Formats: sequence, structure tokens, C-alpha cells
Amino acid sequence: MNKNRCHHLVLHTAMLLGGVFLAGSNHAAVLQGTGTAPSKTQLGATDAVGYKMSESGPGHALIVPYYTVQNGQATVLHLVNADANNGKAVKLRFRGAGNGDNLLSLYVLLAPRDVWTATLTMAADGRAQLSTADPSCTYPKLNSVSGQPFGTTRLKATWTAPVQVNATREGYVEAIVAADIPSAAVYGAASNARSALHTTIKHVDGVAPCATAVLDEMFLIDQDTEALAADWGFATPTGNISGSWYVLDVRGTTTFSGAATAFRAVNAQGNTARGNYVVFPQNGVGVAQPERFTADPLMASAGVAGRIKDADGNLSNPTSTIAVRALSHDLPDLSTPYYLPASAANARTTAGELTKLLATPEVRNQYATEASISAQTDWLMSMPLRRYSVGYDYNQTAALARVFSVVPAAGSNSQFFDSDNTMVDGNRDQVCQLYSSNQHFGFSRDGESPDTALTTLVTIVPVCGVAHVMSFGSQSVFSANVAQRQTAVAYVNGWASFRYSSQRPSGLPVLGAAFIKVTNPSASAGVAANYGITWPHGSER
Repeated sequence: MNKNRCHHLVLHTAMLLGGVFLAGSNHAAVLQGTGTAPSKTQLGATDAVGYKMSESGPGHALIVPYYTVQNGQATVLHLVNADANNGKAVKLRFRGAGNGDNLLSLYVLLAPRDVWTATLTMAADGRAQLSTADPSCTYPKLNSVSGQPFGTTRLKATWTAPVQVNATREGYVEAIVAADIPSAAVYGAASNARSALHTTIKHVDGVAPCATAVLDEMFLIDQDTEALAADWGFATPTGNISGSWYVLDVRGTTTFSGAATAFRAVNAQGNTARGNYVVFPQNGVGVAQPERFTADPLMASAGVAGRIKDADGNLSNPTSTIAVRALSHDLPDLSTPYYLPASAANARTTAGELTKLLATPEVRNQYATEASISAQTDWLMSMPLRRYSVGYDYNQTAALARVFSVVPAAGSNSQFFDSDNTMVDGNRDQVCQLYSSNQHFGFSRDGESPDTALTTLVTIVPVCGVAHVMSFGSQSVFSANVAQRQTAVAYVNGWASFRYSSQRPSGLPVLGAAFIKVTNPSASAGVAANYGITWPHGSER
């Protein structure tokens, strides 16, 4: 380790352990690469110009729309690197279902063609925890015996302890390829060796070395120039990761599963491209002018975000303080400029582009509540991009709690989330989406409806929280309660449609599915009686 790296490592380790947050101490960790190919001096040219969405991947960023550990359930995650030549530094972040608060983040370091698995369960103190016995590297390193509990420091300080720990038990997941880790032997003094980073993440007899000294050097200090990042063995990200998840209800012997939704960075021809290098240190150092790197309105500098926003994106009542202090481990997120230079405008542009890709004018699906088979139905209405448009400021009263960013850029009816179509649930301290002017249709399986005018057949309630669970009837498949509502229906079994207001022609950015659990009352001994069905929402994108 050279003298400069050693000095920076000691400095940043002291800041992390001592809790000293120095404004302006962070360098920009968004680097646009140059060079025809990665080398020990260049990261490889960033050639992405936009995104495409894939329902199942692969891509450069992934979203798992829901996790839960309620009532003895476990959620299992899989990340797959299909790249035969490059490892991946993947920033993995778990956010709460209520307002998308950051509960846990880490780097998962995938070797070429590597698969990483981990499980979310409830810890002894009631919090969600992450556990893995996978031999791939993570930073920080996860204990293979005891799980890593989720944090509660970003939740409302005045909540009781039971409310805080419960808020960690449901949420959603972001995974972002921050950089490639090439396997080419172009490093070292003679330019004929593999990088120390690649060597330590590459499995040997089925286990990656995961040398602490190497990983500390790579992920605790800033890589503030292309030459430095390249010399350490990084390259601009080429994506090629996919993910899957399943919720295992151990007590109910039922499983629900799905694929992570992927965003793929593409070039002008629509082909998979290189994005920006976006590795930020995994430490607690404060970030100056965080709006350059994230559209999150709660982390924006004073005056950048506002507490009132109209449908055209005009802000008023600007914030006078930062609601949530941005720390290095908060980055990158899904709004971090991935192909544009780092700037406040480009962070909002990035968030707006991804939000548009998820937007749909209608969500429709089936439901079942048949008592003879104990049928239960949950609809997941997850809006994982909402946090980049509106956040909930726990330091304010409910009347002032909403804080808005202009996502996407201001224009005629451009905003997906604004003061007019959101409200606050002061009892749960959550932002809610209003559907008062929308059409909600419900039908029986025979196509019946109570009247020919197709009036409201589903009880209309605000959809609160980011990862909202709408339960048809009195029971929830997932035992959800963080951001959950019960919904009465006109028919025992049928289908429903939620068509969003014509004032928002692009709709809303919703991900999810119908999850139906049924029980066979005639099952004989030794035969499984409980069954789980997952039906992705029908939508137009």
C-alpha cells in the first residue's frame, strides 16, 4: 500500500469509527470512464445514453419490490453475475416499506459467473436481519453465524421501540452495479498481473479469499480520479446481473417468488453499454452537495427541495435545512447519474427516466376470497422510485412533512408525485397516494358488475407507503402491517382494475403482483394442503 493510500485509509477509518462527519471531505465518486478498453490507467469509455427496462434482467440495476420477515416468514435473495470476464461491485440497499428509509447497505462483490444468496429473517430483538453462508465477498463482511440487523437511525426518533423494529420488517431492495472488476492481467509494475481486488474476490476451492486489508483499501477511501480507480482494478460497469427472490412462509408452508426488475444502460444503438463508475466509500463520512449524486429530497441541501410542488414541477416553500444528512454509504442510489456528469439536474433527470420506465396508466389483476378454500389475496403496489420525488421529514409536523424534488424535469403535467395527488397519514407518518379522481372497476369471474355505469366497486382508500400491500378481505397473505390496507370487494372471487387519473396520462410507477394463498380442506395426511400463486399485475408500459 503506498503512502497516500495508507494516509487516506487511516483518516477515513478514524472518521468511521469515531463518528466524525466532515462536510466537504468526500470527493466526487461519479467518474465518466475513458479509453477503448479498461486498463490500469483508464476505466473504459462510458458510452451509455439511456436506460431500458427488463422484467427479469439482466441489467445494471435491479429492484426487488418487496421483502418481509413478518410472522416467521423469510425472504431469500439471489444475485447472478452472468459475465464470464468481469467481477461486479454491487451496491445492495434495503429500504423500509413505509417511506423508503435506508435500513441497511453493503457491497456484494461477485466474481465472474458468481451467484450470491442471502436470507432475511427476524432477529431476536424483532428487527429484520440479513444472513448468508455464501462464500462470496461482501463489504462490510457479514457474519456467517449471526445475522446483520437492520438499522433504525433513519426512522422517526419519537416512535416507540416496537414501532421502529416493526418498520424494518417489510420493505424493498435496490441493487446497483457500481463498477466492474476485470479479470485481465494488465496490472502491477510489469502490467502482467491480475489486480489484488480481482484476486481476493475470485473463489479458490469454492471460497473467495476476501482479504480484509484489500477490501478496506478499496471500499473505505475515495477513488477520486480515473487513474486511481483503474489502478486499483476497477472499470466502468457493464451490467449483466440478474436477481430473483422468494418469500417463504415456514408456518404456512407456502412460497411466493419473482424476478427482480432490471434497468439496463444502453448506447445510442440500444445495446448494453458502459455506465459511469459510481463506487462511493462504505463509511459514515458526510457528503457535500449531495444533490449532485441523488435526487432524494430529504438529503438535498437547504433550498434545493420544497414542501409544496404543483403538477408542473413548480416548487414553493423551500426547505431551510437538510432533513437527512447524506453519508457516503447512502450512495450510489437509483438516481445517481449513471451516464451523465454528476449534477443536481442530472440526478433528477436520472430519477425521472427510471420513473417513466415503470409508469403505467392501469394496474389490473385477479383476487380470490373463497371461504371454502380459505383463500386470501394480497396485491403488492410497490413504488420504489417514489422516494426520489417525495420523502417524509420526521422532524416536521404532518402538515409540513412532505418534501419534494422536481422529478422529472418541470413541464406540462410532468410530475408523478406532487402536493395535489399525495397526502400524509399522520397516524403512520407516511406519504400516501391519492386515487380520488381515478376509476376503480371490479368484476366477478362471470363479468358481472353491480351496475352498468361501472361505478366504484372497490372501497377507495389512499395507498400509503412505498411498498404498499392491499389485502382483499380481512386477512393479509404476508401478515403485512407496515404499509397495508384492507379492501372490501363486491364479489368473492373476481378481478379488479385501477385506472389512474386522466390528469396523469403516464400513470404511476407501480411494480407488483397478486399473491393468492389457498388451502385444500380435503388434503390427506402427508399431502401438502397450502398453495401459493403469484400473478404479476397486468399493466401497460
